[in-house]
Amino acid sequence: MVTICIIDDDKIYQTLLKKTILRVDDKVSVSSFYNGLEAFEYFKAYNFNYEIILIDINMPIMDGWELIEACEGMCERHENPPKIYIATSSIYEEDRQKARTYAFVKGYITKPITTKKIEEILH
Repeated sequence: MVTICIIDDDKIYQTLLKKTILRVDDKVSVSSFYNGLEAFEYFKAYNFNYEIILIDINMPIMDGWELIEACEGMCERHENPPKIYIATSSIYEEDRQKARTYAFVKGYITKPITTKKIEEILH
């Protein structure tokens, strides 16, 4: 079973994205966090244990960029690191370019995330 983690402070968006993911594959396990710090504390305690992580950039407490910075060392040391995607409403080219500077970030997805994009990520 594929495990996916959504990190986004928008509860409605989280719900819609979960439904989209489960429409593509109802055997996927989906968890979520509302900010980067909440997710990072979990990752430290449980050594990631997700195969795919979707991170929003703009969140309170710890934003997506801060979370990615905090996770960089963990990803490099992890035997089988998760596939991390930026999932954001930001259309700024600077953000896309910044995402490319992290080897462990597999992609930059602009919201709303389509069923087709979820299929690509899962397969």
